[in-house]
Amino acid sequence: MILLAITKLVSTRASAKPISQKFMRKKFTCKSQLVTIFVLFILILAGCRYQLQPQLPAAASKIAIPTFDNQTFQYGLAEVLTNSVVEQFLRDGRLRVVEEKEADFILRGKITQYLKETLSEVSMGLAEYRVKMEISVALISTKDGKPLWEEKVEEATTYTPTEVGDVQTESDAIRETGRKIGEDLVNLVMEGWER
Repeated sequence: MILLAITKLVSTRASAKPISQKFMRKKFTCKSQLVTIFVLFILILAGCRYQLQPQLPAAASKIAIPTFDNQTFQYGLAEVLTNSVVEQFLRDGRLRVVEEKEADFILRGKITQYLKETLSEVSMGLAEYRVKMEISVALISTKDGKPLWEEKVEEATTYTPTEVGDVQTESDAIRETGRKIGEDLVNLVMEGWER
């Protein structure tokens, strides 16, 4: 009797095993298909959100950076920003900065917004400020005079006048914000992306 029960149990398990293996294969196949679909969906969403600018032709070696147009009331801002941008291109070294008549491309920009805002103020005269700049910029081909791309770039720098550090004044913050914008523009021109 016990032998018969064991035989029956083994035979039902043996016959059930292929069914459960089939079920597991279907379940695994279904899971892998779902994972593949999910990964593709994420890649498509990422592609929609992040768009690269066209990269420069390999023959391009020279860029002109004329003084930015200052559409704000902050005196001297255009010169400081233009110098910062030129300095970042010189540091990068992949393009030579030249006059417009010699250039392959012209990086033309205008400062559209300058804002100095108080972030916090304490009764003892301590305060924290932020300098914020927004520019509109276009990379123009000298061959046909048409822009390859146009972008808006915005950067900000926070400073506290009484703290020790590189950025203690509004002028320091303007230069630091200009440096950040310069880095952004190098990345946009050379790599097609903003940091």
